[in-house]
Amino acid sequence: MQGKADLLRDRAALSEHWVPDLARWFAQGIDTPGIVLIHVRDSRVH
Repeated sequence: MQGKADLLRDRAALSEHWVPDLARWFAQGIDTPGIVLIHVRDSRVH
């Protein structure tokens, strides 16, 4: 995938996309330091 990306640090967005299985990698949940969502607007897919 190729495109433009934004890093989202908004707690509401993190909470909306959180699923319990992510706790395996992010023990502090959405309060994990440095956690972000990557929103990619694709322009090309290979």
